[in-house]
Amino acid sequence: MFELGIAGNSGCELSISKINHKLAVVKRSSSKHYSSRLKLQMQKQELFAKECDLKNIVIPNIITSLSEAENFEFTMEFVHGSGFDELSLQCGKQTLDQIVDALKELLTYEIERSPITTVPAHIFQTKVQQVIKNSEAIIASGELTDSTLRALKDASLKANVDRTIPQGICHGDLTLSNLIYSKLNKKVHVIDFLDSFIESPIIDICKIRQDTLHGWSRCKSELRHNARTTQALTYLDEQLAPFFSQFDWVNEHYDFFQDINILRIIPYAHSEQVINFINQYFGAKK
Repeated sequence: MFELGIAGNSGCELSISKINHKLAVVKRSSSKHYSSRLKLQMQKQELFAKECDLKNIVIPNIITSLSEAENFEFTMEFVHGSGFDELSLQCGKQTLDQIVDALKELLTYEIERSPITTVPAHIFQTKVQQVIKNSEAIIASGELTDSTLRALKDASLKANVDRTIPQGICHGDLTLSNLIYSKLNKKVHVIDFLDSFIESPIIDICKIRQDTLHGWSRCKSELRHNARTTQALTYLDEQLAPFFSQFDWVNEHYDFFQDINILRIIPYAHSEQVINFINQYFGAKK
């Protein structure tokens, strides 16, 4: 078996191995703290792969898992395909429509399995306070604008409300960087499931629009100023927005959840591009 390290953005180490003459992706926790989270993420992916039988979506199967001392790792099927950056430079309307159909199909699957529930305010209060505490170093650095600092304070007030939303399942990090399009089967392969403070489809809707409307995945990409990538993102958002807006709970609660979604990035904002992304998002909301 050979193993090749690859870059990743989460709290784990990624590598590519060959198992039984087939390529596989290995995800390994980089700390004891992250081991429990990585195990939850694997279990979520495993459940989706087992139960999610959709026309346009493929979830890579888990091959093996291993707990060793303070670390945890698992291997999953390697996906041959293109990420959105590469795809946006060469794809046409037909491929973008296939991505739209796949995302609608996945979200419909989640919504149908997530009954409408009133979530108590203390769930949101706990999350906001956690974000504020974990953001202390960035706040002290003076890199956040007044608009972003005000958004942190406003989030504390807005968190004091019960919210009625679907609760059940979600991917947890459904950004375009976690989608791989295969030209072989014309399907979207979904990777890198993430545990979330609340398991709700509204989390995935926020994650998608974090990209299609606000350009998150490309803020660190060399293609962030590329016209074709911008056009592709705009097209995706225009096609998806009417689907999202048909749900009353999206219209009522989307802004709150998207603000929380962007604020939670602050503790991990270790580059100028990411800090600028956060500040620009809240600056545009004046």
